[in-house]
Amino acid sequence: MSDDYQSIIKANLAAYPGIANDSSVVRKIDSMLRMAKDAGLDRLVANFCSNHDARDTLFEVWIACMLLANKAVNNLVYEPPNEPRPPDFRFSIDGVGFDVQVKRMHNVKNEMTKLLFKRGCGRQLSRIQKPWFINFWVSDEFERKYLNEFFSDIRSNLDSFTPSTDMTAGVQANQYVWERDGKVLVRFSFLQKNSGHPGITPGIIDDFGTVDGMLDAVDTDAIRKAVERRLKKASSTLTRDASDTQANLVIVQAEGNLWMDDDTMSDVLYGEEGIEMAMATDGTWLQRSHRRPGGLFDGKGFSRICGVILVPQKATPIDDEFTGVYFSNPMHLQSIQNHPKPFATLTFWILNEWREGNPWQSTH
Repeated sequence: MSDDYQSIIKANLAAYPGIANDSSVVRKIDSMLRMAKDAGLDRLVANFCSNHDARDTLFEVWIACMLLANKAVNNLVYEPPNEPRPPDFRFSIDGVGFDVQVKRMHNVKNEMTKLLFKRGCGRQLSRIQKPWFINFWVSDEFERKYLNEFFSDIRSNLDSFTPSTDMTAGVQANQYVWERDGKVLVRFSFLQKNSGHPGITPGIIDDFGTVDGMLDAVDTDAIRKAVERRLKKASSTLTRDASDTQANLVIVQAEGNLWMDDDTMSDVLYGEEGIEMAMATDGTWLQRSHRRPGGLFDGKGFSRICGVILVPQKATPIDDEFTGVYFSNPMHLQSIQNHPKPFATLTFWILNEWREGNPWQSTH
């Protein structure tokens, strides 16, 4: 594998000009990849180098570097071998084992649209003997009913499309648009595969927001389903039972759109917070908060997960310090108090009912 990481960074992050076009950022990522390589995390570096849309893998590289910066972390391994579905990271601190799964969350409004585009591409374009990737940028206003029509137009006009042969230029060059009712609903481009393997397959799939740029109201139910999907996937890799000497964590960051914060994650995991009025013995009314049932950490559905760490959206993959909020699984509170912190700056989310005997002595 080539050690010319800077050219790989520019190519594999070309869809993110704020990263790829900033030489100081590229140099920082280059040093991060070399740090991971020197630490023996070859598989992680290889994953970054082989992924032509490496933004999610960059988040994993950043997490790895944050763990490597913690001198208490021992035996850090990426995707432990000889396991059919390994966690992303395994390490130990002071005799406590950690299995950690790392997830980025994309705009939930478009998650199903992206899945439909991948499936549609597989059904309608993959047998076309063109060795191309197809990249999509999908508007929030794209509806499922347009999908077959869009792919039919692609097939009918295939000879009019020219693929780029260079990823760095190709993200911007040779871009086509698909409109309905005077609105651009899809932007797309084609990229020649280095492998030469025939069949048009999905490349980058992203969203470019609503036409007027307004943000939608937070859809807690959609976010809950998105978090639940990730916890289910993570659970299948966290096969060791949580205990005083075994911590299983999921680290999550939502991408740029401002629809996920600490309060939203708290509602998703513990049930939505509500306010109720109660009469005191002296006849006065008191206001108190309560949690509605239905949080993802209700019951034993995710019994192997000790907690979810939410990395704020403002955190960047080149920050020198880790920031995050730890939302613990209530069924593991006692064990968590015996676990060391994997990141020194971690904040612990405390519900009102936990305030006696707080783990790590932090409050929210």
